[in-house]
Amino acid sequence: MFDLSLSIVSYNNKHTIEECLDSLYKTQLGKLTLQVFIVNNSQTERCEDLEKKYPVKVIQLPKNEGFGKGHNAVLTYLDSKYHAIVNPDIIFTGNILENLVEALQNNPEVGCAAPLMFNENGIQQDVYRREITVIDLLARYAPKFCQSFPFIKKHNYLHLMKDVSKDKPFECEFIQGSFLVVPTQLLKKLNGFDDRYFMYAEDADLCKRIRQTHKVMCFPECKIIHKWEKASHKNFKLCKIHFASLVKYFCKWGWRVW
Repeated sequence: MFDLSLSIVSYNNKHTIEECLDSLYKTQLGKLTLQVFIVNNSQTERCEDLEKKYPVKVIQLPKNEGFGKGHNAVLTYLDSKYHAIVNPDIIFTGNILENLVEALQNNPEVGCAAPLMFNENGIQQDVYRREITVIDLLARYAPKFCQSFPFIKKHNYLHLMKDVSKDKPFECEFIQGSFLVVPTQLLKKLNGFDDRYFMYAEDADLCKRIRQTHKVMCFPECKIIHKWEKASHKNFKLCKIHFASLVKYFCKWGWRVW
């Protein structure tokens, strides 16, 4: 059994994944044993040659199944104690994986652990959230001038946990799914992501299900770089997918307003 398995879903971004893997295999793994999967959702860009360059297994899907279903494709292959869900645009630093595994081992009540995430300029990212509400949906898609409304500003401040110190481990209601580490047995018990979400909101859904029995926490002594393009803010098609996923989330968990 491996100490840690790790999956990355690719969709026409093999070059980005190579940067991620280069950084991964330069980190300090210590005695940590690692099992790595690349799930390819693309039919136009092949990834099999990555197996010749890195110690990874590539899983080719017949069509683009989305983020959650892509990661779920590895569940039957996993032979590990913990599993990391990783975005292609992650840059590993230091001995983050060893530290996160140790944090989970020392805190069995935690069912999902994440590092503190920064962009390439060293600015901490707002990926730690409180519960998604209808106000979040309205604030995200409201005209820009609405962002200055006092109640919207206050809600965003609290939703993004700006009031919580990031100097020590802290609990979250959900963490954006760029980098999450979950005990493998728990992930399998939950059947991974709810793949009815093609992309977006599946991370909030997974964290909500984990929190029914465990805690979701960030361990800020562990730090990584996340390039994070925020594509749904720039692409109308992705914006529609994001909106549809949030509606699915509320239909499943209830339309909490505030």
